[in-house]
Amino acid sequence: MQILVTAINMGVVIVYLIFYVDGIFAYIYYTVFLLAMPLEVFPLCYYGTYMQLEFEQLTYAIFSCNWLEQTVAFKKNLLIFAEQSLRQQVVVASGMFAVNLDTFFATLKGAYSLFALVVQMK
Repeated sequence: MQILVTAINMGVVIVYLIFYVDGIFAYIYYTVFLLAMPLEVFPLCYYGTYMQLEFEQLTYAIFSCNWLEQTVAFKKNLLIFAEQSLRQQVVVASGMFAVNLDTFFATLKGAYSLFALVVQMK
């Protein structure tokens, strides 16, 4: 919900900035608000992508450990762990969409689409 609401708020603020703001202080206020809205969502999306990239390197890190000199039980457990690490790990919000940088840029595109829709209707 936060990402959807962020896109809607950004679209509304852009429309308000272009068509209804008349004072310099209101212009500064809404510009700062417009910059703060994506900064609210960006860390979540950035670290979701960062975690996904780290999990992609996990299999190589498992293989790079000193597993040749370990016990048979360790090797069996390592094999199971390595097989489980081959699955792609993605942070998912509400079971609907991934929380990554693609979602962040989709939020920005959604805000622009809302702005373009309002401009076309006006």
